[in-house]
Amino acid sequence: MDTAYLREYIEFSRSLNFAQAAADLFVSPPTLRAHIHALEEEVGAPLTVKRVGQLELSPAGRLFLKRARAIVKLVEESAEECRALAEASSSIVVGTLDYAPFEELLTRALHAFRRDHPDRCLEMLMASGVYANMEAVESGKADLSIFVQVRRRDGGEEALPDELPAGVGGFSL
Repeated sequence: MDTAYLREYIEFSRSLNFAQAAADLFVSPPTLRAHIHALEEEVGAPLTVKRVGQLELSPAGRLFLKRARAIVKLVEESAEECRALAEASSSIVVGTLDYAPFEELLTRALHAFRRDHPDRCLEMLMASGVYANMEAVESGKADLSIFVQVRRRDGGEEALPDELPAGVGGFSL
């Protein structure tokens, strides 16, 4: 069921006049009639009846109006909650190289973060491949990627990847 049609039905129910409601909704009266008819088809009952030359909501139409208002309100609240969660959310892909002490340290840090910031959502995914992590950042599946870099014993330069994908930056800590 299309929530846009539900919004149109709610607007239509205020005047029970296709021309007026269509003008208020910036759609044509035939389009509005088609949308109301589509809702009636989906519901399986007429939403309006004509009595003494006037259009009014049928019993099913009155019940449907009540439910349509509740559905639209729930959809709007859900979208608002999801936007707020998205603003308060981040994801981190961590390349652990299967090093258990590092994974344990990160897991404890994540639990502490969640305890101290219950209004924020942080997702941490453990991965073992450096290049998979970079691809996750590049594709937008993760906001940040951390990977362990083992230092060379001979004191030489750290082993950095030859090339980072476009749009991905890196630094060593």
